Amino acid sequence: MAATAGGWSETRRGALWLLHSPEVDPDLLLIAIERHRENVARGRDYCEQVGPGSSISRVHAAFTGHASGLDLAVKRNHWRG
Repeated sequence: MAATAGGWSETRRGALWLLHSPEVDPDLLLIAIERHRENVARGRDYCEQVGPGSSISRVHAAFTGHASGLDLAVKRNHWRG
């Protein structure tokens, strides 16, 4: 985990580069991202916002098996090659 300007941390997990608060475990973020992907696959009603270039889901940490009580907002910028 490397610190960046502005106090954010940058972590690489597999093919993903994660930019996150240093207080948030990057493995928790991977679970939240997977939950977001599941929400997108289930349809627009399961996401907070869906647009042509991005989608947003709110994932509560309790659903990830993590006891932190965090609500995580996951935004995915879709590739539009």
